[in-house]
Amino acid sequence: MKNIFEEYLKNLIKLNGPITVAQFMLEHVNNPKFNYYASKKQKIGANGDFITSPEISQVFGELIGIWCANMWWLMGSPSQFNLVELGPGNGTLMQDALRALKIVPNFKNSVEIHLIENSDYLQNEQKKKLSNEIKIYWHKKLSSIPDKPSIIISNEFLDTFPVHQYELKKYGWTERYIGLNQTEDFCFVNNKINKNLLPELSNLSNGSILEYSPSLNNFFEEVTLKLRANGGFGLFIDYGYEKNTYKSTFRAIYDHKFVDIFQDIGNTDLSVNVDFGALKSLSEKLGLYNYGIINQGSFLNNLGIFPRTEILINKNPKMKKTILNSRDKLISHEEMGEVFKVFAISDKLYKNLPGF
Repeated sequence: MKNIFEEYLKNLIKLNGPITVAQFMLEHVNNPKFNYYASKKQKIGANGDFITSPEISQVFGELIGIWCANMWWLMGSPSQFNLVELGPGNGTLMQDALRALKIVPNFKNSVEIHLIENSDYLQNEQKKKLSNEIKIYWHKKLSSIPDKPSIIISNEFLDTFPVHQYELKKYGWTERYIGLNQTEDFCFVNNKINKNLLPELSNLSNGSILEYSPSLNNFFEEVTLKLRANGGFGLFIDYGYEKNTYKSTFRAIYDHKFVDIFQDIGNTDLSVNVDFGALKSLSEKLGLYNYGIINQGSFLNNLGIFPRTEILINKNPKMKKTILNSRDKLISHEEMGEVFKVFAISDKLYKNLPGF
């Protein structure tokens, strides 16, 4: 079957020349006609292309919900505030978080839920899952969120922002582009860039790759300034690193497997690891406080995933093996516990922040 999106990209390259990795990713997620997230194909869960932590275990979302309650208390329990989720996926995280938050006195009467979601298809999926017991509003931009104290959370959202890739060659830094070879197949090509564009990095070998995302930095700055102006917390969980390894993290996932970047274009999930070290520096530059970058396993352990799992097993003893396997997938260093990082920021400094 002819891939119309692939033909569109090839024609774009033929007309204008090779495109950056960032533009390739941007077309994939934002193209008004072809983008991956707007398609009606199931993306998240066992029958989709990838599975996220909330889909693995309800405990994940419940713990995030209780974390949000703690942040609300630390903020002085404001009578009006926003709970914002960036890129809510199928709505599972918010569904589980709100179930846990039902036991928190006055939380329901004080909160407005705001979900940032560009995909109309995913908005409809979220509306099916989330009840009408609490005020929920959908937005496509952060700027339309009301100016109130906010708790802003995201899970596997920041990794979708497009990156530029720079590769070190013998003759200096180059930018990686995507072009066409003689048989009109997609391929990487390198274009030399101004030597002053990137800082001098000593002890790097030829082939080292630096990834940089202006769009993520701009968006994170918007989040940071909103928290600085109105008060509150941000919590971000994603594939990522604090110290750059200078390797490409650009990948495509289809049916729960890593596949070639150029396979079945438009029908695979593209992502990269998040440079949390850069976001940490940016938050400090803009005057917000942060609590370091820790791995997901440690964060969930600090929030009490073990006792919460035991409670769940006592209620569902026949599901013990499944519940334990799900817990281990979330916290094990060999699974999601190490590769996923957790980062929090706030407008004021708090000692012994839960989870950190």
